[in-house]
Amino acid sequence: MKLHLLEKLGIVLVLGLGAMLISPLRYALVGLVKHERFYQHRPTSYWLKLLRDGDARYRQWAARTLGDLGPEPGVVPALIEALNDKDLEVHRAVLQSLRTIGPAAKQAVPALREALNHTDVETRELIGAALTRIDPNAAANAGAGGEP
Repeated sequence: MKLHLLEKLGIVLVLGLGAMLISPLRYALVGLVKHERFYQHRPTSYWLKLLRDGDARYRQWAARTLGDLGPEPGVVPALIEALNDKDLEVHRAVLQSLRTIGPAAKQAVPALREALNHTDVETRELIGAALTRIDPNAAANAGAGGEP
């Protein structure tokens, strides 16, 4: 009886360790334990890590997705950091996500104001739209206009 119980316990342990080695399952387990929101069957922590990936396509995908996840813990600070991404498409995806999050992304206002000084006209329009959606008064004070 004890041997049979130990065998079952061993199987459960092996399966648990195996799941932790397989990245999507690991993220799913961590996300469930931390009570994170999921998007496309992946927890917030997965998207936050992907935002720092070496491939700009993945960073862009993560930036767009984090906007859909909304103001989850860590999302807005990660997007603020990603405003400095050298890839223009990632930068623009971050701006769109901050706009989507809206007033809950208010801590991004100083970084958005700073970004107004260092970008092209089209990107400044995106920044203005994000500022207008997040904090219309800040947008007016910064001289940024954009669609809400």
